[in-house]
Amino acid sequence: YTAQNGEVLTGTLDVDNYPVKISIADGATVTLNGLTINGTHANDDAHKHAGITCEGDATIILADGSINTVRGFNNNYPGILVGGTGTTLTINAETEGTGILNVTGGSNGAAGIGTGYVTLVSTQQGGNITISGGKVTSQGGEKAAGIGTGYSFMGNSQCGNITIKGGEVTAQGGESAAGIGTGYIFNGTSQCGNITIEA
Repeated sequence: YTAQNGEVLTGTLDVDNYPVKISIADGATVTLNGLTINGTHANDDAHKHAGITCEGDATIILADGSINTVRGFNNNYPGILVGGTGTTLTINAETEGTGILNVTGGSNGAAGIGTGYVTLVSTQQGGNITISGGKVTSQGGEKAAGIGTGYSFMGNSQCGNITIKGGEVTAQGGESAAGIGTGYIFNGTSQCGNITIEA
């Protein structure tokens, strides 16, 4: 299902009941209001996708007072997959700024917000990430950043600029990975653009 501009996402998705891939259309602004995407992080080829996939530029608004949880459906994929090079994901809040977003990356080396596990000379390129409101907690999988790139095992992982200019942000990387920035590298490459945290 591809969410279009102005839509509000709410309710619960999981593999047993609604194993639906949720994407956000390029250029769309979508509000999360009590959304739970509870992927199992299994090695299931039938569900090789993130909890939310941004197809291009996207804005996610966290509704005031809402608690939103996003977990990818496959071990290799992030909670929120950011669009490709030159795109921007913006996470913001409504007026009161009390919306909460908890994101978990796939356990096999996927970032919470950003890119997934990259292996065997493949390349994954993510866009810019901007957080300007709300309460955001992002947990990376094994060897993956909380916000940024996943584990690069003989592959090439990239993300754009990461900017935090509002809200409350907690980012936890997996083993040997940054909270904000790049994941662990094994005979591969991984890089992010500028990381800016404004007071």
